[in-house]
Amino acid sequence: MGTTTDLDGSFNLSLQNSAGVLVISYTGYETQEITLTTSNEYNILLTESALGLEEVVVVGYGTQQKRTITGNVA
Repeated sequence: MGTTTDLDGSFNLSLQNSAGVLVISYTGYETQEITLTTSNEYNILLTESALGLEEVVVVGYGTQQKRTITGNVA
């Protein structure tokens, strides 16, 4: 199950009582795992991660790993 946020980062997600961990991820940010409690509201702050940003280059016709690019990319 998944969801996306609005422009302010807010989201709604209906979960079963048996759900125990909420995994939040976004490209360029560290993945977080939030243990769910009886609360109906959580404040989640993602921290930037430069680790994955240098590994992938998006080109006009697909994606390539940075180490395999042999031409000029502008």
